[in-house]
Amino acid sequence: MRIGKEGKPFRIYKFRSMYPDSEGKGKWNVGDKDDRITRVGHFLRKSKLDELPQLINVFKGEMSFVGPRPELKHYVDMYTDSEKPILDLKPGITDWASITNFEQFKFFTDATDPDMYYLKCVRPLKLRLQLYYRYNHNFVTDMYCIMFTIYKVIFHSQKLPKKIQKIVDEYKKYAKRGCLIMTSEELAWKIRRHGVEMTHLSGGGHIGSILSVADIIAVLYIDILKYDSNIPNWDERDRIILSKGHAGASIYAALAENHFFPIDELKTHYANGSRLSGHVSHYLPGIDFSTGSLGHGLSAGIGMAYAAKKDDKEHRVFVIMGDGECDEGSVWEAALFANHFHLDNLISVIDYNHMQSLDFCENTLKLENLANKWEAFGWNVISINGNNHNELKRAFKFAQTKYSHKPTMIIAHTIKGYGIPFMENDILWHYRFPHDGWEYDCAVNELHKNKPQGVYDPYTPNGIENPILPDKNADIYRDHTVTATWHPTKTNRI
Repeated sequence: MRIGKEGKPFRIYKFRSMYPDSEGKGKWNVGDKDDRITRVGHFLRKSKLDELPQLINVFKGEMSFVGPRPELKHYVDMYTDSEKPILDLKPGITDWASITNFEQFKFFTDATDPDMYYLKCVRPLKLRLQLYYRYNHNFVTDMYCIMFTIYKVIFHSQKLPKKIQKIVDEYKKYAKRGCLIMTSEELAWKIRRHGVEMTHLSGGGHIGSILSVADIIAVLYIDILKYDSNIPNWDERDRIILSKGHAGASIYAALAENHFFPIDELKTHYANGSRLSGHVSHYLPGIDFSTGSLGHGLSAGIGMAYAAKKDDKEHRVFVIMGDGECDEGSVWEAALFANHFHLDNLISVIDYNHMQSLDFCENTLKLENLANKWEAFGWNVISINGNNHNELKRAFKFAQTKYSHKPTMIIAHTIKGYGIPFMENDILWHYRFPHDGWEYDCAVNELHKNKPQGVYDPYTPNGIENPILPDKNADIYRDHTVTATWHPTKTNRI
C-alpha cells in the first residue's frame, strides 16, 4: 500500500522483484545484495521495468505519469507542515527525485542500515525536489521529465537538467557525514520564526535571547554536533547543554526541525501539560540536562566531559552560556576544574549579547575584559562575531583540534534580538513577547525580508499582508534599560 493524493491509501501495482511475503520484513529499503530479491528482480529493478504496471494505477486515476513518487504511510506520517503540500498532487510514475536517485539501490548496498540511510541521506533531497516540482510544474515541464526519464533508462547518464542540478549541488555543499540536510542559515531562520510564533502563542518571554543565540545553535546542529535523532540517547552522541535555559525555545525549534519530535508540538510551548516548558526540560528527546537556574550548566557539562575522559569516550560536550550568567561564582569554580583536568573535550560558548535582565552587562556587573579572564583561568579563548556563520564554523572546528589539552571558550559577540530590527539591543525584549497587532505583524515581516530562498514558513507562508503598523505612541526604539529609566537620584545614591 502507498499513500496518494490528499493522504488517501491505494494499492500500487509493480512486477514482483522479491520472494513472496518478504517485503517489509527486515528493511524497507534494499540494496543490490539483499537476499530477498530474486534473480529476475535484480534485472527489473536496474532497468526500472518493475514500475511499468503502475500504468494501471494511472488508468484508475490513482496516479499520474509525472508527480511525486508514492510513499509508505510511515514516511508520510513524518511529513512536516511544510512538506504536506506534496500530497496536493497525484503521485507519479516518475519525477525529478526518482531521476536524481535513479540508482539509489547501489548506495543502500553499502549502507549498514539502509532504512537509516534513506531517512538521513536520500529522503531530505527527495523532499526538496518534490517540493520544487509541487510549486513549479506544468504540462511542458512534465513532458520534459518524461523524456528525461526515458533518456536516463536507456543511457544510464548522470546528467541532470540545469535547474535540478543546481538544487542538488547547493544541497550537497552542506552534506553531513554523507547525508544531505538544510544549511545552518536556513535552520537559524527557522529557529527565529518558530521562536516568534512560540512566544506569541504562549505569552512566554525571552524572544531577544532566542534571536541572539539562534545562529550558534544552528551551526552546532548542522555542521558540528554528532547525533542521531532516531536514537536520541545514542551513547556516542555529542552532549549539548543550553545553560541559558530561558532561551529554550531556540533549542526546541532546532530539535523539531531535526526530527527529534513533531514540529507541530512547538505550538504547545509553555502550555499546561506540555513537554516544552518555558526553560529547557530533559523530558524532551535530545535534551541532556534541564536548565534555567543560571550558573549550573557549565558545571554539569564539565562533569560529563570529565566522565567521558575517565571512560575513554570520544564524544564532546558543548555548553552554551549567557553573558550575565558569568556573574555566578559557580561558573568560575567550574572553569578552574576544567583547566586542572585538561578537559579538551569541552567546548563552551558565551552568547555575549552584552545585555542581561534589566540593563547592559557593564551597567550591572562589569565583565570586561572577559577574554582575559578566561585565559587567566587556563582556557583557550576565541572571540568572534556570533551572528556570522562562517566565523562560528571556523571557531568550532579549531576548538575540535583539542589544542594544547585545554578546554575552549568561544566568546560569541551577538546582538540581542538579532534579525528583527526593532528588537535589536532593546532590553525590553528580554522578558517581553510579540503581542497581537503591530509587534507580531512587524516581527514576522522583518524576518520574511531575509528569508532564505526555498525555506517554507508553516505559519504565514507569505508573511503578513496588510500588517498593522506601530503608531506614534508605540513603545518602540526607546532605551528601556534601568539606568535610562530610573530617577537620577536613585542612580546617584547607588
